[in-house]
Amino acid sequence: MSMNMIFGCLLSTGMNALLPEFYADKVISALSSNLLSEDDASFVHGVYNPQVAIALRDVRGKIPHDEMIKLVRRATGMLMKLGYAFAFQE
Repeated sequence: MSMNMIFGCLLSTGMNALLPEFYADKVISALSSNLLSEDDASFVHGVYNPQVAIALRDVRGKIPHDEMIKLVRRATGMLMKLGYAFAFQE
């Protein structure tokens, strides 16, 4: 399992938690095809993303709007830090 695949799975989980299923699927498809290798992208979009969508289906509607805004801001900061760590790892 590569670091890129782990990053793709983290993005998939975050998008599925924050966005409606239709938009999350489109975003994950675009990001995985542009950022990951073909094998990693097919795993993230074809295997991991459907399972996460099923697992998080009930979570999306239960998060209040103000909490969603806080979650998006914190998740964005976390993903920026992870991206920086992956880009400049030793």
